[in-house]
Amino acid sequence: MVGVITIQRLTTEELRATQLAILKSVEQFCVQHNIAFYLYAGTLLGAVRHRGYIPWDDDIDIVMPRPDYDRFCSIASTPTSLGGYSVYSSATLAGFPLPFTKVADDRTLLREPTEIEISIGVNIDVFPLDGWPDSWARAITHRVTVRFLRALAFSHHLPTGSQRKSTKDLLLLMAKPVVRLVPLERVIGHLSRCASRYSPESSKSVAVVVWGHLALVSAEAFRGSLDMQFEDRSHPVPRGYNEVLKAMYGDYMRPPPNDAQKSPHTFEAYRLP
Repeated sequence: MVGVITIQRLTTEELRATQLAILKSVEQFCVQHNIAFYLYAGTLLGAVRHRGYIPWDDDIDIVMPRPDYDRFCSIASTPTSLGGYSVYSSATLAGFPLPFTKVADDRTLLREPTEIEISIGVNIDVFPLDGWPDSWARAITHRVTVRFLRALAFSHHLPTGSQRKSTKDLLLLMAKPVVRLVPLERVIGHLSRCASRYSPESSKSVAVVVWGHLALVSAEAFRGSLDMQFEDRSHPVPRGYNEVLKAMYGDYMRPPPNDAQKSPHTFEAYRLP
């Protein structure tokens, strides 16, 4: 009789502890190699408003200027670079279905309902920070192109049986049969090349162009960093964190209504035997 292998589901505390251990390893590597990074999105908001995780949040996001991001993906991809944690990106893994990077603990497994299967452990997200064109005409063209490519990529990921009811999601679901004619790997490649067309070092405005909320801010917001507490350690945040958070969340110090205080994610995390 073949024995049944069981895997243990992680508690929220264990999930967070794993993410924090990955973040610590990434930070040590970045300091050693002079790679700039900052807490970003909900993690940045958590540091400013809660000095740690937003109580209902369950992930960690960081951002790196595109040159630092590319160098990180290049030199951190060996198994021993990050203390055994693995780097997953389209630059290091053929067919990786996302236009940003994940650093994962391969001793764990994350299950999330999505049309695209990604066998990956508990992880943190690493986003590239790209420049934005200064010319209004180029900015309009760039925005239209980026939004189109992002919509194609997101449509690939959106589960066919998704319960999401927004007009945008319904349109993407309807477009799926056509979208699938364009391989996701090709979409990701076009999106990454388009997003990285403008350098964050020579642009007046910057943003995480490849994914999530397209929040344009002045490049000055990321000129330098401050250390801010997140849980039990201090980590770098952009010097202009107030501008960044206002662009992403508006009145960010005001928590959302009680019925909106829930994680946007639906994943389950497990420890592998």
